[in-house]
Amino acid sequence: MSNVNSRFCLAVACVTFALLASTSCRSSRDVVNPPAVQCDQLIISEYIEGSGNNKGIELFNGTANAIDLAARNFVYQDYHNGSTVATHVVALAGIVAAGGTFKLCHSNWALAAACDQQDLLIDFNGNDVVVLREGGGAGVVVDSIGRIGEDPGLQWGTNPNTLDSTLRRNPAVTDGDTDTADPYDPAAEWSGAAQNDVSDFGAHVNTCP
Repeated sequence: MSNVNSRFCLAVACVTFALLASTSCRSSRDVVNPPAVQCDQLIISEYIEGSGNNKGIELFNGTANAIDLAARNFVYQDYHNGSTVATHVVALAGIVAAGGTFKLCHSNWALAAACDQQDLLIDFNGNDVVVLREGGGAGVVVDSIGRIGEDPGLQWGTNPNTLDSTLRRNPAVTDGDTDTADPYDPAAEWSGAAQNDVSDFGAHVNTCP
């Protein structure tokens, strides 16, 4: 082979290698693996405002670790009829496994025996605020339903609403509503189901890993 042909073949080979290398590098840079969403706190994942004493609240732990409710002094609160002072305060006790749920129920509900904690003070209607706090009754608001200090009449929202219905947190919601003073509409983060629908109580699907 002549020197000219040799140089030509070598040049072609170099260009081809450079193009392949460039393509390989560009492909590896362009592949984006977005980090998984990581929840860092409990959320209220289901709200059951059923008939009579059929009242229940489900908590979901989307974090990577179990949460000891008593050790971290979590409390349930409800505020009735526009009150700015909690009507009921219940100290919570139990372990919520990573990726697991915890069910709070009114003691006289027929399903109370299947709940993780029962209390006569787990009691609310469609116009009452429900709050989850860490650190006791004056602790940090972790999540909430409703607006403290507001009496909305019968309910918050229209479709879905907080009266005579079951609300389930949408899977994409990974953080609680920590602002108890802002306007409230469950349609922003919840899906509704019929009154006394408990078909999903104790199970929650979420985008947290």
